[in-house]
Amino acid sequence: MVDSTPTLHGSLLPRIVVPSGGDGDYYVGATVPFATNGTNRRVVYFEVNPSAGAGSGTPYGRTVQNAVGSIQTYITTYTLIRNLAGGDFIVCTAWQDSGGGLNANLSSGVGAQFWAERAASS
Repeated sequence: MVDSTPTLHGSLLPRIVVPSGGDGDYYVGATVPFATNGTNRRVVYFEVNPSAGAGSGTPYGRTVQNAVGSIQTYITTYTLIRNLAGGDFIVCTAWQDSGGGLNANLSSGVGAQFWAERAASS
């Protein structure tokens, strides 16, 4: 995150909050390492203002990756979200359908990462 102003970090959920006066376009990105499993898909995407939990906000930057045998799956996604206003918040959702519990892993000391950078003011 280029601007590490404390007001950008949400206190309730892992989210990024657009501060008052920070209206504009934002580049948003994430990297999520999923545990090893060879079944089905892994998905990472962003949502703006999901008031009723995951799946209830406007989705952006959806990246889908099929599982790859017996190796860990990493997904990195990056997108531009336009016209955000002060108080809007962005969350990153990681989803999988392997048929069982599958964690977002810590790999080589690095876990899931989620960031934003203001691209332009409105």
